[in-house]
Amino acid sequence: MKKAFILVITLLIFVFVRAQIGGLSASKLNTLSATVVDTCKLEFEPSLSIEQDIHVVHTNVFTHDTTIGRTFNFRFTYGAARNLEIGFSTPVDLGDVSLGMKYNFLSGKKVLMSLIAGVNLAIDKQLAVNDFGAGLVTTLQYTQSASSDFELVYMHNQMEPAMSGVFFNMDHGLYIGKFQYIIGLNSMIIPSHMEASQVWLTPGVTIEPARQFLMVITYNYSFLETDFRSQGISFALTITLD
Repeated sequence: MKKAFILVITLLIFVFVRAQIGGLSASKLNTLSATVVDTCKLEFEPSLSIEQDIHVVHTNVFTHDTTIGRTFNFRFTYGAARNLEIGFSTPVDLGDVSLGMKYNFLSGKKVLMSLIAGVNLAIDKQLAVNDFGAGLVTTLQYTQSASSDFELVYMHNQMEPAMSGVFFNMDHGLYIGKFQYIIGLNSMIIPSHMEASQVWLTPGVTIEPARQFLMVITYNYSFLETDFRSQGISFALTITLD
């Protein structure tokens, strides 16, 4: 019974941590940027993630699961208007899909702000809403080569309302040539289940070999001793099509 409870909690959080607003563009790692895809252009992004060392701690019981989880996803983001992008993302098995939209309402030289909203749907056997939410993204452009992205989102879990929560993400990047070195912090706060909350430290790098191509390499490591801890790496290739 105790093992079954731990497994259920792990699966719920494993799904929920990926339940943020999807299908939208970013300029760094896991934090969305306030910029939008140019009008009538399309971003196509395949990505591969590998996670291992899932630790579960509950009622003084500690387990160490070294099972490696692999996910392969696709993202499509389209510049629908001058300040608006829409998009979707889905895993390779097409079991679910995330729909998102981003509206840039402030575009200054140093500060950019956008509203985001989205819904996550299960389409495996029947169409059902898993999660939906909205939030705010802010980009601070300090210099031409240094910037930060901040993302605050509330997600309502339609299947498990008690697992609804707030995501706060931030990425700080510095360009040196065609390389952008990034340090990020990603957090998931579930007020009614603080033992299910977590914070991840996320360093990484983006490489821009050509104007239409961007490679992203990310490592994430959770450091709060809550019911869910993980570490993993991911690789993404962002392709811009006219």
